Amino acid sequence: MPPSSPLLLKRLAFFVVLVGLLLAPTVSAFAASSDYVLTQRSHRFGDHYTYISPNGFRLTNPRSGFALTTRSGNWNFYLFNEKNRLSYQTSADRWIHEIAGGGERETMLGQWVKQPKPVSLLGMKASEYKLSGQLETRYLNGAPQISQQVVGATYIVVEDRNLPPKLADLFAVTYGVPNVQGLPLELYYTTYNGDRINRLETYRINRTSVTAQFFNMPAGYKASDSFQAVMFETQAQAQMIAGNQKQMH
Repeated sequence: MPPSSPLLLKRLAFFVVLVGLLLAPTVSAFAASSDYVLTQRSHRFGDHYTYISPNGFRLTNPRSGFALTTRSGNWNFYLFNEKNRLSYQTSADRWIHEIAGGGERETMLGQWVKQPKPVSLLGMKASEYKLSGQLETRYLNGAPQISQQVVGATYIVVEDRNLPPKLADLFAVTYGVPNVQGLPLELYYTTYNGDRINRLETYRINRTSVTAQFFNMPAGYKASDSFQAVMFETQAQAQMIAGNQKQMH
């Protein structure tokens, strides 16, 4: 004989509560996770996905095929390209030095100041840093140049001290921003007539869950002695870049 309607409702209510109790730890742990994936665009890496976690960092550019990955512990950096099948490996300190010393580097001259009120961006509470000053651009083997157009900069970051300080070092050198632990969301310059020059933009941010193995270097790539060569789509382009670099030394 089927149970009465009130008894059925009581059993259903008990089942819903039981499922809620079983899932609560999982939902809570996911909400507290410091694993993120960001959809971004920057002047250095184009359109890309950025994975940021206490376990490591990985940046992938699907269009050109290259990816940059590093894992917590030794923090060795690996750059590889799915299209030309080349790879490059170096230590974290050397990678940061190579970014700072190779190619173009932009630095705002002045003091970054954290604004008293947080801002909301993509549904997340973020800190805003502003700087009033000039933009200095240094090119490889060239003298620094001062922009007459840029008069200030704004940097927006979601501060998260669960993320490794080594990543803050990487972001500070790559984008010329304050050394703050967290998720870099936006960087833009302001010109004297009020125009905005975007250097880093974030379109989407999601929490995710990734293992430490996700940040390992995959097998099947040929080692290169030039990280610039790895970022090109074909081996012919890569060999041309590598040849030009050897002639410069």
